[in-house]
Amino acid sequence: MIHIDITPDDGTVVCSGVSTNTWIFSTIKAPQGWSYDGVHPVSGNRAFSYYMDGTTMYIYTRGVDRTSKINDQKTPIINYIMEAIAFSAADDLWTEMQNKLSKYVNDREGSSNVITPVKYRPNYDGIKNYLKGKIPLSSVGCN
Repeated sequence: MIHIDITPDDGTVVCSGVSTNTWIFSTIKAPQGWSYDGVHPVSGNRAFSYYMDGTTMYIYTRGVDRTSKINDQKTPIINYIMEAIAFSAADDLWTEMQNKLSKYVNDREGSSNVITPVKYRPNYDGIKNYLKGKIPLSSVGCN
């Protein structure tokens, strides 16, 4: 288990998959209490990986997650705001990681740049309808 300091809402993950060039981390629910993380702010998986293309190495992350601490459906506007804040913060976190990694490489006489990220956000209403058998998977899409 790996503790992640995500002020103000820390989280815990486990390494749930590994290969020669990829590590996959999955969020878990840790014990609740003063010195424990409890429920991770998001539920999902994140892969950290790299691949070589000739003499160029690409380092990337890929993940899918969803906010964990959602209020009941009587407050859809609060849920919308919470998800918007969570995913904006996540975007900032991954952008900062890329910028720091690029700076680290460049500061050591390497050559690095950050490529514009590709983001697909699943349409969760579509997923819910697919799981209930109301629509085909091909119509779920992303936003």
